Amino acid sequence: MKESKLKNCPFCGGEAKCHTRTKFPEGFTHIECENKCLEKCDSSYYSKEEAIKAWNVRKGEK
Repeated sequence: MKESKLKNCPFCGGEAKCHTRTKFPEGFTHIECENKCLEKCDSSYYSKEEAIKAWNVRKGEK
């Protein structure tokens, strides 16, 4: 399966990066803006694909 591409930050246009925390056995993934605004996706997800899908949703898009 082809991995989804992260969109840039919806607030500042900065590059977004996917972070996976491995402190827990199942791991948790969230997305953050690497620019000065440091915007984060509100939730953590069990899979990278779920986190990317949530980050890429923009207001007004279907």
